[in-house]
Amino acid sequence: MSAPVLWIIVPMIVGLLLLLLQGHRRLGIGIAAGTAALLAGLALLLPLDSVIIIGPLQFSISSALDVLGRRLVLTPGDRYLVALAYGL
Repeated sequence: MSAPVLWIIVPMIVGLLLLLLQGHRRLGIGIAAGTAALLAGLALLLPLDSVIIIGPLQFSISSALDVLGRRLVLTPGDRYLVALAYGL
């Protein structure tokens, strides 16, 4: 999984799923706040371009994503800005 997917595509998917919960306002707010807090924490704690081993599972978070010939790159210095944006 790449870091741009984690911090761009995942919140968009959660937002679309929250459209289904429009009638349950408190639940939607709780899920949105929890997702934002989780993404802010991951932005500060996850090392980029390294392998994370959790039991038998291995995860690799790459810092770049190629989209239509362009490259979206998240540098280690940008992680603090991402954490600030999701933390707010």
